[in-house]
Amino acid sequence: PPWGRQFLDAGIAKDSGCVTWMDVGVMTLFNLGQWAADLEMTAGGSDSTFCPHGACSGVIFGIETVNEPALYEESTYLPGIKHFASRTVPTLHTLFIERGLAPERMELTLSYTGSDADDFSTFIKNQTETSWKVPMVSLDFHQYYTWDHGVYEPGSDTVTWEQATGEIKSGQWNQFARFYNEDRHIRPYVGEWCLAINGDQVTLGAADENNLFDGHLASSGWMRG
Repeated sequence: PPWGRQFLDAGIAKDSGCVTWMDVGVMTLFNLGQWAADLEMTAGGSDSTFCPHGACSGVIFGIETVNEPALYEESTYLPGIKHFASRTVPTLHTLFIERGLAPERMELTLSYTGSDADDFSTFIKNQTETSWKVPMVSLDFHQYYTWDHGVYEPGSDTVTWEQATGEIKSGQWNQFARFYNEDRHIRPYVGEWCLAINGDQVTLGAADENNLFDGHLASSGWMRG
């Protein structure tokens, strides 16, 4: 649409005007951001179009730009993941500021399931300090014990966040705990979490992948007695 062209940056082929699926995603988020900002409007100023009299104010505290982008193929599509973040985060931030919503009132949340947490968190730190001009973003971390094949010793994913940060260096949880923190302008959330194990894992060839979380429980003593 003509009214959104300013937000369709390098993703559009200048010679053909072709709109990519990434452009569609950017525009979708922009429209979602307008809706979220509208809900914060109260009768004291100009009332909300969707939810009058301020009835919906305070219901939404943030927008996640994309959930688990390029799952299991993060290393292949990492440049695109970063480019999408660079197109959406500053755009939504500017929209919210213009509508009077401070960053602590309407958070911008990213999601990344790749194993190189150090690289991605460094990217966020550098961008928030330079081109994004955003003080902080949040990051949605998903912990599923069954699929955490980065755990090298039984029980390593049953420790606290502080213990993981300071002591244990292996495992997906530990990587997130070490690198996704406020020193890198990131506020981490555990947005998905499950203790379940997959029944079909009991026959896998690798012993350390069979009943993975069950092994954690037994090794930590939670199942004793």
